[in-house]
Amino acid sequence: APELAPFFLPTVLGTEHRFDLEAKTESKDGDKPIERSRISTASAVSGLVRALYRGQETMSFAAVFDYLKELNPSAIDLELRTLPVDDDLRAVKAFIQACTAHLRSKRDFELVQAYLQVFLNVFGDIIKANAEELESLLVELRKESKSQWSTVDGLIRYSACMVEFMRTSK
Repeated sequence: APELAPFFLPTVLGTEHRFDLEAKTESKDGDKPIERSRISTASAVSGLVRALYRGQETMSFAAVFDYLKELNPSAIDLELRTLPVDDDLRAVKAFIQACTAHLRSKRDFELVQAYLQVFLNVFGDIIKANAEELESLLVELRKESKSQWSTVDGLIRYSACMVEFMRTSK
């Protein structure tokens, strides 16, 4: 019977199909009614947040990027979009520190830039509103990003020159 199925939602009588989200049912124990539309307020800490907080304590963020590399693009997007924004901005600060540390390791420049692009799109307003608090971290990130970009740019220019040389030397 559909009434017993876990996915069944009661409908409101009428010509249009609408769900009755205010409906209550008896629990299996028969104690008291339970609201079907109630959403749990328990907050689970994601794997990214755990890795960020661990990295912040040890100042070693390699596990953050190892964790992100295991995820598919939509899961990475979800992890970044669901970073908690609390009063002290701990997760936001930790992510900025993680990106700076990973850029210093001179690995995965493009990957860090892609993560930063999503992060800044999502948290740009929050970062702007808390600019004074985050300024030193952002200055450090910008400095490291510029440094690594100049290295990548030099390698691209070198490769372009070599290709041009090989093409014209025939």
